Amino acid sequence: MSESADQQASTQPGAGTLLIDDVRLVDAERDIASGWVLADATGILDLGAGTVPEVPAGCQRVAGAGRVLTPGLVDMHSHGAGGGSFDGGPEEVATALATTAAHGVTRSMLSLVTSSADDIVETLQSIAAHADKQASDAGADSEDPAGAGILGVHLEGPFISPDKAGAHDVALMQHPTPELIDRFAEAGGGWLRYFTIAPELPGALESISHAARQGIRMGVGHTVADYATTRAAFDAGATLLTHAFNAMPGIHHREPGPIIAALDDERVTIELILDGVHVVEPVAAHLWQACRGRLALITDAMSAAGFGDGNYMLGKLAVTVENGVAHLTGTDTIAGSTLTLDSALRRAIGLGVGLQEAIAAATSVPAASLGLADRYGTLAPGQAADFVLWGDDMTVTGVFRDGREMRSER
Repeated sequence: MSESADQQASTQPGAGTLLIDDVRLVDAERDIASGWVLADATGILDLGAGTVPEVPAGCQRVAGAGRVLTPGLVDMHSHGAGGGSFDGGPEEVATALATTAAHGVTRSMLSLVTSSADDIVETLQSIAAHADKQASDAGADSEDPAGAGILGVHLEGPFISPDKAGAHDVALMQHPTPELIDRFAEAGGGWLRYFTIAPELPGALESISHAARQGIRMGVGHTVADYATTRAAFDAGATLLTHAFNAMPGIHHREPGPIIAALDDERVTIELILDGVHVVEPVAAHLWQACRGRLALITDAMSAAGFGDGNYMLGKLAVTVENGVAHLTGTDTIAGSTLTLDSALRRAIGLGVGLQEAIAAATSVPAASLGLADRYGTLAPGQAADFVLWGDDMTVTGVFRDGREMRSER
């Protein structure tokens, strides 16, 4: 019996190999004016400047036409997009990831708002089963990339302050305990990577240390903590500030608070929602200058991102989106964003941030903050074959994940 055409193709030299040439390679460490990159599903094989090396027969070749090529974007804090929520089951997860991929995001953390402990466990189990299947399919050379790209899960609640609830249900908030963290971690099956926590809550510092020892990232957020309490959280093992300025005290000349505590600590990565709504641009520009190299652009997007105005749900709370701004229905409380990460990147460049630094804030900085710098966020051999091709105005013209083209406007 003869092999199928697909089987024959997979055994040919160069089958499954991708060459992108005539591109400007840009990441946190390099800016190569005329470069090329060779990759396959396992990752980047080689890259360089000038003359392209001899490539195997059957290699897919993409002409970059001098455009910028960067690593795939990493969104470490997002709740959904395209009408799909990350707490809405596998179909909604796939919808949201497909939408964000169209905007250059090749890897995402799935952020969940506050729910009951039982509901969190159920959602974590569902996401873990879905993510395990996608990882298995990718290993089997799956032809369906839409559901791939999950880095892990971020629990933005329930360990947050009712005084800075934002778009979270106060009735479902809880004090953190190591036992509850362990319950969530077990339900997440290894996919739970990040908690947001208010360090002033009873048991918070012990819980931060407990989670950090397991490799789970802890971020200070939705908090009324003062400077000293925030510094204690960082000393206990927290390494992130969740969406700086939002749902926390601002900077006061006699009460510096969590923002100054994070700026003072080189161990801390600082998230920023750069949509002009959550943090206005002059403040964002000052923040960027104060923490060069450790600012991570995030979207904190909810399901309306890339979808449009209307009525939505964020967890179990009703949200109304008007003119691209999401509020809890009937209130002036901001309920996530409708931001896409490519738009945040363009806004950063508009602030005067250099191209390499802006790219880093959406790639290598978030990847490193999650302990994933060995695989994601830079252009180097051994890194995932995740790429974005950008047009002259820094709009997305091509997206590749694991060496496969996901979107092209070539």
